[in-house]
Formats: sequence, C-alpha cells, structure tokens
Amino acid sequence: MITRPLDDRSVTLFGSALAGTWLWTLVVKLEDFRAHYGNDGVLPLELATKDGWRLSLNLLSGADSFQAAVFVIAILATISFIVQLKPLTSSLVMWLTGVSILSRNELVLNGADHYFAMLLTWNALLAWSRSRGVAIGYTWQIAVLYFSTGLAKSAFEPWRDGTAMRDILNLDILTRPWSQALAENPMLMASATYATIAIEFLAPFGLIAGTLWPRIRSVTLISLAGLHVGIIALLKLYLIPVMSLVSLLPFIPSTWWTRSPRNTPTDRDSLSPAIAAACVCFVITSTVASNLPSQRIPLPNWIKSAAIGVRLDQDWAFYAPPPTPGYDGWWVVDGTTVDGTHVDVWSKKTTSPSYEKPDPYSAFYPNQHWTAYFMNLAARDEIGTYVQALGRYLCREWNASGNVALARIAIERRSTIDDRNPMPDRTFTVDCKDLSRLY
Repeated sequence: MITRPLDDRSVTLFGSALAGTWLWTLVVKLEDFRAHYGNDGVLPLELATKDGWRLSLNLLSGADSFQAAVFVIAILATISFIVQLKPLTSSLVMWLTGVSILSRNELVLNGADHYFAMLLTWNALLAWSRSRGVAIGYTWQIAVLYFSTGLAKSAFEPWRDGTAMRDILNLDILTRPWSQALAENPMLMASATYATIAIEFLAPFGLIAGTLWPRIRSVTLISLAGLHVGIIALLKLYLIPVMSLVSLLPFIPSTWWTRSPRNTPTDRDSLSPAIAAACVCFVITSTVASNLPSQRIPLPNWIKSAAIGVRLDQDWAFYAPPPTPGYDGWWVVDGTTVDGTHVDVWSKKTTSPSYEKPDPYSAFYPNQHWTAYFMNLAARDEIGTYVQALGRYLCREWNASGNVALARIAIERRSTIDDRNPMPDRTFTVDCKDLSRLY
C-alpha cells in the first residue's frame, strides 16, 4: 500500500516532459507566426475577440512585435522550468503565456492544444503544491477525462455495433497508408472498437484504485499506453496521443522507480491549502461542466464562462460520434490576376489549381495547425466572415511575392462521399483590390 497518490519523481518527470513538448510546439507554431497570430493573418484581432472574454495577453494588441514578445517570454519561461531555474515562477509564467497563445487563434487549436491548456494548469498547481489534495485532484481530472470520452462514445451506434474504428480508419485525412488495409477486417475492427471503450471505461477506476494498490495502477498504465501507441501507429493525430501519454506520467508508481516503494515525506506547499483546494475544485468542475449535459448538472453560467476564459473548456468526446465521410475535405483557392490568368494561390503556383482530390490527401495541409484551421473553419457558423479573413491574408501574401497582382480569389471547400462523387460545398469570393477592411 502507498500513502501518497503521486510519487514526486513521477511528477517531476511529467513536468519535464510537458515542458519539453510545449517548447517544441511553440517553435512549430512560430513557423506560421504571421499567418496565425499576426493582425494581417487569417484571424485579425477584431475577429479573435468576437467570441467573448479570454484570459490572453495576446488579445491586448494585434501588433506583430507584441505577439512575438509573448512567444519569447513563453519560450524563456519553458526553458527556465526545464533547467529548474525558479521553477515556481516559471510554471506560472508558462501557464499564463500558454493560455494566452492558445486563446489568440482558436481556429488553429486541436486536441493536443486542449491537452496543453489543461496540463499547463495542473503543472503549475503541482509545482506550487505537492499536497495530497492537489495530487488527488489531478487523479480525478484524468479519471473524468477517460470516463467522459468513453461515456460519449457509448451513446452512438457505431461504437455499440463495433464499426466505429472501421469508419475512422477509412478517413483519408487521419489515416496512415497501412491503416485502411486493417479497416477491411471486420473482426479486427470490432475488437479494436470494443477494446477502446472498455479501456476508457475501466481506466478511471484503475487510476483511482491504484492509489492503494500499485499493481492495479501499473496494469492500467500499460493498457492506456498500449491504446495511445496504437493510435500513433494508425492515425495521424499529431500530438494528441503523445499528450495523452505525457498526462499519464505522474501516475508511475514508486515501485517502478525502486524495488521497494519510497514515499517522499516532505510536502512542498508554496500555495496555501485554501487556494490550492479552490483551484482544484474549479478545474474539476470545469471538466464536469464541459463534458456532461447541463440539464444533468446545472452549473452557474459564470463557472462556464470562467472555464472558457482560461481555456479549461475541455470537451473530451473524441470521435463520438465517429467522423462521417463528409469530415474529409480539401480546399481549392482559385485566384484570378488583374490580367485574367487563373493561378493556384494556396500552392503558390502560377498555373490553374486542380479541383481533384489531393494525392496523398494530407499533401494539402502543411502541418497540424493548418489542418486544425481548415477543419475548424468548415465547422464555423459564420464561415463566410472567417473565409474573407483567410482570403485577404492570401491576397496580401500573393501580391507581396512579386507575382502579377490578384484581382480576386474564389475559395471552395470540397469533400467526397466516395471517390466517384465529389461534393463541392459553398464557394466564397474575395475581392483582392480592396484589402482595407479587416473582414
């Protein structure tokens, strides 16, 4: 039996892994700094602030220099935490700048970014307080995460009849080259579907019970790690399964570090117990409010608003329901220059764009953030407004490249029910001669 919910060495490993992954992510985000965070990019500041209050330094100014300053501070704070230079202050600055950057452009966020928001919060809490209450709070956070995603999946027929994994592995936008061959085996897909739900439902009990029985926690960790490694092997979900693995590191039992369990008797409480308890309650409540129907657990609107404001609006219903074929899609950006020539604006080619499905499918998306951007863009209610901002950014980039200036561009999203029946969606036209309006 162990007396501490989380071993200090496991928590330290978690913090280092999280900081290292976050540092790499910040560098990757800088590749598209102008496009995703600049005021002349795909989401001008006026558009970014339309959805309500957010705790974000990045929303204080649209100037590129100001955005860059927040990134620099975030990188320095992360490096400082990795080398354990003023770790308490560093963890807090990591959280504040991290939440700020994630709130600047919601359209480029994917599941990994929601993981970062949650884990940066818990990393700061665990850095400031190694109390039993915070450790138990983190255990319940991850337990609720897995239980809620399993509960959401169980409500949909494909997860109940064993076909969900087949549907997911048939999506070009997500799968690896060898995945679709496996999708042709009905028995294998049914086993994978039911195993996924079973692990997600049982994992919370294993994590909680593992506080008393390390062997149960060990079996749970191995099962969850196997699930996420399998996801990495079959699906291109970028950092989502990696972040899932990182989130499990604090649960490594003491017995994995030494042959005989060792508990660190000292608590590091730089945070008062009352504040720590309030923070833990707020984070857990935010998770429950985001994942359970409001009619079951009515919560004040201010709690939900506060959770959204600090990026704790966590929706862990991964692929519930499974994505439909219409989930796949690509975009065509057909530009018309002032001399009447059609050009491929997205690929930066002076030839006419192809309306055919890209091969490989993922070739259209430069990286995970652009993939998330276009998928989130397609789901927006006011899609026309956001496509106009995209179009204006592309007009500026093309015209600044020295090519013949654009007069207008037509942006069209295309998807397929199957390879023989392309289903074009609405086409948007953007005037490249008048770029004075932001949107």
